[in-house]
Amino acid sequence: MQNELHADGVVYANEPRLIASGLTSDVYGFRLEGSALRGVLAGPLVLRLSLDAWRGSVAEREVAAHQFVAARGYRVPAIAAVEATGTVLGQPFMVLARPPGRQLARRLDTWNVLTAHRLGTAFADAHVALHRLPVDGWPADTSGTSVERRLAPYRDWLGQAPDGPAAFGWLDAHRSVALPEERSICHNDFHPVNVIAGRDRSLSVIDWSSADLGDRHGDVAHTVVFMRTEPNRERGARRVRRWLARSVFLRSYLARYHAQLPLDIARLRYWEALHAFVLRGVLAALQSRAVGRRGSAGQNHEQQQAHLARYFLERKGEVERTNDRSEA
Repeated sequence: MQNELHADGVVYANEPRLIASGLTSDVYGFRLEGSALRGVLAGPLVLRLSLDAWRGSVAEREVAAHQFVAARGYRVPAIAAVEATGTVLGQPFMVLARPPGRQLARRLDTWNVLTAHRLGTAFADAHVALHRLPVDGWPADTSGTSVERRLAPYRDWLGQAPDGPAAFGWLDAHRSVALPEERSICHNDFHPVNVIAGRDRSLSVIDWSSADLGDRHGDVAHTVVFMRTEPNRERGARRVRRWLARSVFLRSYLARYHAQLPLDIARLRYWEALHAFVLRGVLAALQSRAVGRRGSAGQNHEQQQAHLARYFLERKGEVERTNDRSEA
């Protein structure tokens, strides 16, 4: 990025600093200085730079979803700029206000079970609030079912995997478990990494690139699968602390959510199976990138893929047993 925006007399107060690195994007934090600055640009900012040129169309959909929920009072960071063509920095990017606070995932590194419980209930309240937003006017195509919209992009390449045909066959044969859908706005990547917890206990949700209308059970299932299968990279006492905090957090989240919007367990289990299968395939496809960007962390991805394979089989068995009991 240029050191000075001469037309506006705006300069960088500090060089953009990498604050998060994922498999599909990098996030930088920075500030600007200049008498012409107003509104969002006058505060702390983040630049999210996509690693894939094709994500330009995703950026456009994300902006539309982001603005849709913001207009309905949902707490999200303000968007300062979007460049979807990749002509400025070589890849699509977004510049957003940086919410005050820390990633909820980092707040979970605690021995205090009451803190983990409080965070889990606040997280559930934020998810319930999203699922209660009115959906009229959603700015994207929502034809067909959300089950098929989640599976369609993966049918060709995941279907070629050794277990692909059998997995897709099972998911297609049992999709009636998730029908008719309870349509809500679904973030589809709602987990503690994508939630910023402020000092005033407010939560701000980021990364709306996967948002869609769909069955809220699918959104909850994605959260559950992520929380239960993400590798614990800590060692010793820190490993135990993280495991305990995440366990309390997840139980509190599910209990609080279910108390406000009851969950159909069979429907939830089907969606968990679907997400476990898809996430495993995505991680396998990105394995080489994980090794290249994170070195030894690639081993964690292999372990997570094995965990997801078991998870899929476990949830598949639970759905089948539920069906058998209902038919008996």
